[in-house]
Amino acid sequence: MKSASDDIEAIIRDLGLEKELALQRIRSHLSRLFNTHLAKEIYPETFKEGELLLRVSSRQVLMALRAVEDQLLGQLGPFGVKRLRFRIGRVPKRSHTVVRRREPVTLPDDVVSGVEASVRDVALRKAILKAMAASDTFRSR
Repeated sequence: MKSASDDIEAIIRDLGLEKELALQRIRSHLSRLFNTHLAKEIYPETFKEGELLLRVSSRQVLMALRAVEDQLLGQLGPFGVKRLRFRIGRVPKRSHTVVRRREPVTLPDDVVSGVEASVRDVALRKAILKAMAASDTFRSR
């Protein structure tokens, strides 16, 4: 039995998006592949025919990467990278999404009683009340 991931990979391959997917994987694993400081100074720009173009922020970063280029190729090999090229330029800042925990919302009594009166199924009633509490409708601003 084939898994869904096998089917998805086949679709990606058929669409010719393998290299784009590999580039996105490299971008998402950047801080694991490089030390944190260095990862902020690098941006994987393109990936074509086994060649990864890295945009670097300065000559100093370029020289540091050239000194360890063989090690980098070893780390990037599982992504299909065979050669590295470098370009000095502006490196986009990566945003980190901060997930804020919301305070629980207490629904007004008339809303709760209205849902309880009109929905007989207990599981459905709970699901509706939970969805209403999670929405922004009853949040104080």
